[in-house]
Amino acid sequence: MSWVSWTAGFIFLSLLQALHKIIKLQYRGYIIPPLPEKSFLDAKLGHDDFLRLRRADLQAFIRGIVAHHALRESEAVRLFLLQPGELQYNPAWIALLHTIGGSPDQEGLMGSLVPSGLAVGGSGPTAKAAAGISSLVNWVRHSVMLPGAKKELDDDERQLRQAKELMRDLERLLQLCCESARVMCGHMEHLASDMYELGRNMGMLSKWEETLRAHSGTYTEAGYSASKRAADCKQLSYASARQHTVWKTASVKTAASLVALHDYSIMMPEAVAALEERERCLDQIQALEADLAAKHAELNRAQGKVPPVNRERKAYTLTSAVERLEEQLRTAREQYVIIKQRNLEELRRLHLAREQDFHKMMTHFASVQAQLMQTSADMWRTTARQFAGEPVAPTEPADDPSQEED
Repeated sequence: MSWVSWTAGFIFLSLLQALHKIIKLQYRGYIIPPLPEKSFLDAKLGHDDFLRLRRADLQAFIRGIVAHHALRESEAVRLFLLQPGELQYNPAWIALLHTIGGSPDQEGLMGSLVPSGLAVGGSGPTAKAAAGISSLVNWVRHSVMLPGAKKELDDDERQLRQAKELMRDLERLLQLCCESARVMCGHMEHLASDMYELGRNMGMLSKWEETLRAHSGTYTEAGYSASKRAADCKQLSYASARQHTVWKTASVKTAASLVALHDYSIMMPEAVAALEERERCLDQIQALEADLAAKHAELNRAQGKVPPVNRERKAYTLTSAVERLEEQLRTAREQYVIIKQRNLEELRRLHLAREQDFHKMMTHFASVQAQLMQTSADMWRTTARQFAGEPVAPTEPADDPSQEED
C-alpha cells in the first residue's frame, strides 16, 4: 500500500472516530450506531483493498445514522457528508472537535450539564483537574451512602433499569445466535468442500475404470462392465460437483440472510450505554443535592459560630457556592428529563425496528433454505432417474473435479 493511501486511510479512521464521539456527546440517551472494532479498522490500514473496505464501513455506519430521526439532523453528520474534502481543516469541524477534548466519562458529563459561564476557575488544565477531583469526591460520597438515604426511584426509572438488564440478556442471546449461525455456515462450507472432494475422487475412479476397460477390451464382458462402472462414477461425480456449487452458494446466501443477528448483537452494548447515561445523570443529580444540602447546613452554622469580622465574607462565599450548585442542579435535572425521554423513545423504536428486521430476516432465511432443499432435491431426483435409465431433460454438465488431479 502506498504512503498516500495509508495516510488517507488513517485520516478517514480519525474522522470517523471523531464523528462517533461528537454524536455520542451531543445526543446522550440515544442509541448510537457502533463503529467497527478499533483493532479491526487498524488491521485494514495494511491491506491494499482498504478503500473498498473503508467505503463499506462508512456506508454501514452512515446508514445507521441517517436512519435515525434525530441523529441525521446533527451538524457533525452534515459536515461529514457534505464536505468535499479535507474535512479536518474545516473551521466548523474544528469547533466541534473542541467539544470532545476530554473524556465523556470524566469531564464531558459535567460539561454537558453545567453551562460554561458557571464553571469555576475557567476551562484550563487546573480547572479540569479540580473538576475531576470534585467529581471523584462526589462519586465516593454517593457510593458510600446508606441504602436508606437514597431516594426512591419512580416507575419510569425502575422500568428503564429493568430494560437495561433485559438488553444485556438480549445481547447474550444474540451472541449465542450469531455463534450458532457462524458454525452452521461453516458446516455448510465444509459440506460443500466434502461434496467437491467426493466428486473429484469419483471422477478419478471413473478414469481408472476406463483404463481397466481399455486393458480388458471394449467388447469383452469385463470391458463392458468396466465401461458401465465408469459411466456411473462419472455421473455421480458430476452430480456431486453440482451439489458442491449449490451448497457453496447457499452458505453465502444463508450468512447474508442472518446478518441482522450480528447488526443487533453489536447494537446492544450501545443500547446499554445509552441507558447508563441516564443513570449517571441521576447519580450526578443526587450528588449535587447532597452537596447543596451540605452547603446549606454549613451556611446555617456559619451564621451563628463565625466571628462577626469574618461572618459576612464567609456567608458571601457560601452563598455563591449555593447559587452555583442550585444552577448546576437545575441544569442537571433538565438534562435528566431529556435523556430519560430519549431512552423511552429509543426502546420503543428499537423494539419496533427489531420486530420488522427479524421478521424480514427469518423470511429471507426460510426462503434460502427452501430454495436450497428444492434445488438439491431436484438435482438428486434427476440423477436418480438417470441411473434408472429414464429420459431426462439435458442439463449443462458441471466441470469435472477430477481434471484438477491431471
